[in-house]
Amino acid sequence: MAATSNQERPELKRSIGVIAATGSGLAVIIGAGVYVLMGEAAAKSGNAIWASFLLAAGAAFFTALSYAELSAKFPRAASGYNYAREAFGDGAAFVVGWLTFFSQVVSVATVALGFAGYLRDQAGFPVLAGGLSLLAASTLFSLRGVKESTTVGAALSMLEVLGLAVIIGVGVSFLGNVDYLESPEGAWGIFGGAFLLFFAFLGFEQVADLAGEIKNPGRNLPIAVMASGGIAAVLYIITALASVSIIGWKELSESEAPLAAVAQEAMGEGGYYALSVIALIATASTVLISLTATVRTVYGMAKGGSLPMVLAKVHRKYATPWAATLAVAAVATLGVLSQDVGFVAEITNFTILLVFIGVNLSHIVLRRRLDSQEWPFRVGLKALGVPVTPVLGVVVSALLLVNVRLAPALWGLGIMGIGIGVAVWQARKKG
Repeated sequence: MAATSNQERPELKRSIGVIAATGSGLAVIIGAGVYVLMGEAAAKSGNAIWASFLLAAGAAFFTALSYAELSAKFPRAASGYNYAREAFGDGAAFVVGWLTFFSQVVSVATVALGFAGYLRDQAGFPVLAGGLSLLAASTLFSLRGVKESTTVGAALSMLEVLGLAVIIGVGVSFLGNVDYLESPEGAWGIFGGAFLLFFAFLGFEQVADLAGEIKNPGRNLPIAVMASGGIAAVLYIITALASVSIIGWKELSESEAPLAAVAQEAMGEGGYYALSVIALIATASTVLISLTATVRTVYGMAKGGSLPMVLAKVHRKYATPWAATLAVAAVATLGVLSQDVGFVAEITNFTILLVFIGVNLSHIVLRRRLDSQEWPFRVGLKALGVPVTPVLGVVVSALLLVNVRLAPALWGLGIMGIGIGVAVWQARKKG
């Protein structure tokens, strides 16, 4: 009977190695930010956009350490949800998982719109049609298998890195052309740019969401989380310096295809088209990997009993959560319909920062509770018996929330309110 039961309930397979996991993180991080939001961030921080990238990287670093430690200790799908469940119980776990789901699914929509913007710039293709077409193709690919999705993502991330390397290479001769501290909104603009560019570093947490399918997670997960974020940060900062050196922040902020505009100025029409193609590949791979990781959040919550069990159904042949994949694609479609990249990105940032606060608080509680146990990866820095890095993660995430505009914040608070309401209803139902 046990064998029959196992056949009826196929599980996810550990088929992802450390290189594919790191490459998947890079594919999400690089495609999501620098190819899509650099122009909008430059409008806030000016030539000091490199400082905004630096601040955003620092803000992400502390939370990345929490994900690295916790994912190695609890290598399961729906990372933030499971950490909160271990620390605080089902109610808090549902709220964190709910916010994670919305932040990730809105992120998918944001990058799909970025892809559509480049496609319209290149071929005159309507933004809505371009975004929805990419979403449909990514859904079909994700249904085919996680190994295929992450392998393709890892391979395409090399093209993303190549695009940034081209900008850096041609920008060397332009260095020193501008005042790198010039910011139209002063220090506040640099912080505002950092808040927007924080989106550019999202992706390390999605590596943790693939924990249930990564080989040797105690070793490979921390490496993939930290390596993908660190490589992206270095590339971003140098690319930002090169970009403003070539065209300056004003022209950069006015372009819907910012890096393509930089390449055009430095290399002519050929450079413009080459970077546009790379940007299309970068954003397409990000949508694919983000969609795949978001599906694992939904699957993990369903396995944990917080969402309908139908969302935990796994395809017999491909071993992928097909019901969760279709559900995520349906919700992401609503985000694409908005056709507003900046607004959708701010909703993503607001909700994911709330998630990061929850994950860091979970880290503090679990480190104090389980410190006597073995942790596959651990940062030992403490003060008064409390781990320092997750405390800094909470503080920095809270400070970044101050920069959000009212409308995206209200959307984020509304999403959180719904999650809290459902959690209370579930608790009463169980009681």
